Amino acid sequence: MFTLGNHKLMHLSTYGLALFFILLPFEYPLAAIGTQSVLMLVGVATMGLAVLDLIVAQNFKFHFSHRVVFTIVWIIYAGLTAIWCNYQAAYSYFYMMYLRNCLMFILIAMIDYSRREAFVVKKSAVLGVGLLMLYMTLVPGATRYSNYQHRLKLVAGNSNLDENYLAAILLIGFGFVLYWLINQKTAKLKFKAIALLYCAGCIYYIFATGSRSGLIAAMIILIVVLAGNIKKNTLAVLMLALLVIVIYPYVIELLPADLASRYSIAALTGNTSESSPRLYIWAGLLGRLKGIRVLIGFGAGSSSPITREVYVNNAAAHNFYIGQIVEFGIIGCGLIFTVIAGMGKQLLRNKDIDCLAVLCGTMVMGMFLDLLTTKFFWASMMLACIFVSASKSEYIDNLEENE
Repeated sequence: MFTLGNHKLMHLSTYGLALFFILLPFEYPLAAIGTQSVLMLVGVATMGLAVLDLIVAQNFKFHFSHRVVFTIVWIIYAGLTAIWCNYQAAYSYFYMMYLRNCLMFILIAMIDYSRREAFVVKKSAVLGVGLLMLYMTLVPGATRYSNYQHRLKLVAGNSNLDENYLAAILLIGFGFVLYWLINQKTAKLKFKAIALLYCAGCIYYIFATGSRSGLIAAMIILIVVLAGNIKKNTLAVLMLALLVIVIYPYVIELLPADLASRYSIAALTGNTSESSPRLYIWAGLLGRLKGIRVLIGFGAGSSSPITREVYVNNAAAHNFYIGQIVEFGIIGCGLIFTVIAGMGKQLLRNKDIDCLAVLCGTMVMGMFLDLLTTKFFWASMMLACIFVSASKSEYIDNLEENE
């Protein structure tokens, strides 16, 4: 960390990360007005600042934690899958995306951030989601509803952001603010009112996207937040559970009929004709895993062309876990899931429940989405990594409460 006299300054990469998380929700609208992704350029600049931090601020002291080592081994293993991958075009395209995202994660993971810096990045993520909701609410033409099922879409030039991805981005801010709202006892009423409105806005837009995975992930975030301090929140758990049961049918009735049908019990349990293609894809992908392929997979990026072979009209596995086992087998899955589980365990030990809730929500989204190529997945991973690596010696007891 840089110093000025007796004062410790933030790492340069912290400023880059703060801007990255503010702009994250606007990735597609920003990309629509230029030929380059603004978020990608900010990410590259942040990686450059991280290298500078490692050289100057940390004097070449790289923090090789287990998550760094396992991530490096995983990306090397993913590169080696080219040897047995029969889908070289897909391999070249997807491996470069994996490599770029992993490189940023590894650089961030090697820096010893302070708790103050972790809170700055977290608040930037909250601010970004808040600005996105204001943008969708106030700017004409920022959103539109699809002709099929009346699902809310974020407009990006001539295209639209996938509804499930929009829900996933909203969940990042939702998790942090929900935790603060439930556990903050001394804040002024006006701040609690703003936090309540923020959470309500997130839930409203998640409902409007028609993202069932987003709704389930929001429920998981709520459970993790409440369970993080179960002794103090026992009554809150019971009251909220009762409230959800009572108001859920009334909320559904307020939605357009075609959108409301996505939240029926049959739809949520997968017992509909719409769910059958996804189940068919999953069964087909798992059916390809035989012999040595169970152990080593088919290679990086292979889940996309194999999905096309299984189900002609689709090129996505719609499941992070099945996609990973198909591409990397048990070996590759063991490596990447060790990183995720290790960070989750450390967040729980450090009682960073809000960050843990966001990570859990993201992983729930992975049951219905392919995550490795999405920025919201790596954003959640970086948030978790920053909080795990944050120096406890610089923790200020009431910092979170005061800020």
